[in-house]
Amino acid sequence: YHTIWEPSAPVNESMKATAENNGNILVIARENSFAAALIGKYRKLGYHVIPAYIYTDDIDTGKVAASENQYIKIKRFLEQIDVESIEKIIILGNVFKPAVSSISELHSFVHYDVKYLLFLASVLESSQNHSIDLYLLSDAVFYITKTEKYLKPENSMLFSIGKSMNLENRYTRFHCIDFDELTSIDTIVCEIESKSGEAWIGYRNGQRYLEKL
Repeated sequence: YHTIWEPSAPVNESMKATAENNGNILVIARENSFAAALIGKYRKLGYHVIPAYIYTDDIDTGKVAASENQYIKIKRFLEQIDVESIEKIIILGNVFKPAVSSISELHSFVHYDVKYLLFLASVLESSQNHSIDLYLLSDAVFYITKTEKYLKPENSMLFSIGKSMNLENRYTRFHCIDFDELTSIDTIVCEIESKSGEAWIGYRNGQRYLEKL
């Protein structure tokens, strides 16, 4: 058996959102223009967005470090923001940036981003008794159309962890969205808000794809 990527109909793109019926969203990312645009879109829709920026230490302002004491810091951070009030968590990979170009860069990514995701899932599993959806977003993860010029191994690692966690974890559900530069913020938000239940989703040249066995 193996998986293939099949073209799929687009999701419903109506986003009728109000502050009254939307909850809190935790966005974990590096500080960059894509993260800012995504956070801005959700705030415009009426969500309360809590940003957590990797590589920083000031958790009092919504920033949490992924260092050798990751697990403790992540647990403390989630306690501060009251994780029970979080409706969904969005995690950005290395989006629209050059892929890692050396073993040392890949090692750094594993040390911060990959360990961060593992510890985050562990903390969530041990600290709550209700399900929560985690959305991994990035580009250049899969060969979907077989015309991709390259893949980013660092993003592929994150998505592979998401696949494994769905088999192992009881309360955390991972959804992975792999998109290209032609995919708009609106399309990504619509995909998340559609709550389609799909776990592996791709976008290439405006076409939506689903991974199927």
